Amino acid sequence: MPLRGCLAYIFSTMKRVLLFILLVGFASAEAYYADVSFDVSGSGAATISGTSNHPLLADGVYDQYTFKRGGYWLLNISLDGDFTEYVYSVKLPEGAEVNYAMSPRGFRISSEDGRVKVSGVGEDEPFNVLVQYTIGRESSPDNSTLYAAVIALLAAASAVMYLWWRPSKAGAGFDDRMLTDRQRMIVEFLRERNAPVNQAEICEQLNLPKSSVSRNIDTLEGMGVVEKRRVGMSAMVKLN
Repeated sequence: MPLRGCLAYIFSTMKRVLLFILLVGFASAEAYYADVSFDVSGSGAATISGTSNHPLLADGVYDQYTFKRGGYWLLNISLDGDFTEYVYSVKLPEGAEVNYAMSPRGFRISSEDGRVKVSGVGEDEPFNVLVQYTIGRESSPDNSTLYAAVIALLAAASAVMYLWWRPSKAGAGFDDRMLTDRQRMIVEFLRERNAPVNQAEICEQLNLPKSSVSRNIDTLEGMGVVEKRRVGMSAMVKLN
């Protein structure tokens, strides 16, 4: 046989052998199928039941399909290999709410026994299901302790404000004869107003210098006759 014919025969034979190997490889590649249900517990464990020839979809309890970050749970079922057909349903824990879900051919959300159920199908593609959800008790923690603390704080603040702003019954605890004329003017003015008064208003209404009013109020405060408090940029004065 001429050399050229021999080489052509060899190459032709090699091509047929290679084609045969490829065909055998494709024929031997396993095609998966699944008709399974996932029952997810509050702890994230997924109980699988149904029929499938994929090793990771055998009946049993699995915890690798879910994980939690913060208050959010994520169910992620992503399996390599082509599934000629698959049907699935995922029953989420009691009190769960779906934030979003994703599946190549869409999905359906329904309710079964008071629990959210996500179901769908696929064909000639990998098995992919993604569901993010929150559990009501976890995403909305009991804030009763916080509310009670806030209410107690508001009640205490209200009591303090009442004691500070309530009408004064001053006048019986000291002798006016111990006061100077200007101190007596200030006390009488506060007694008439019977409420906290801005120190600047005292100066204006009594036509007294600021320095004199400030000095006399400090003296009256030291005697326990009046009480002065800073409110913002103003000094508020009232009788004790």
